[in-house]
Amino acid sequence: MSRELADRVLELFKAQDEPGLSALFDPGMRQAVPPDKLIDVWRRAGVASGSVVESGDPVTAQLLGGAEMFDYPLQYQRRHQHLQVVIREEMVSGLLVRPGNPTGRWRRSSGMWREALRLNRA
Repeated sequence: MSRELADRVLELFKAQDEPGLSALFDPGMRQAVPPDKLIDVWRRAGVASGSVVESGDPVTAQLLGGAEMFDYPLQYQRRHQHLQVVIREEMVSGLLVRPGNPTGRWRRSSGMWREALRLNRA
């Protein structure tokens, strides 16, 4: 069931469907990533990397507290990145865009929009 939800998150992310994606966030994610921040991530990623042209099957990992992570490769027009989706209790409790290829390792972050800012400077 978590994989199906994570695949749905990937599709909503690629479609830049903010209302659909935000509806799947748990309360902590809704607070940490309000709609304007999510939209800003897409804008900055587009400037730095272009648009997503392809995605693949995720690397998966079990995290503390019973969460599952799905780490999807994303091929943008100008670089490789990966989308990490954390599912806990059938809700999205983590979402990060990172440079490079999937690692299957979750690292704490100050927020996904900060990651996009860093990518913009790369």
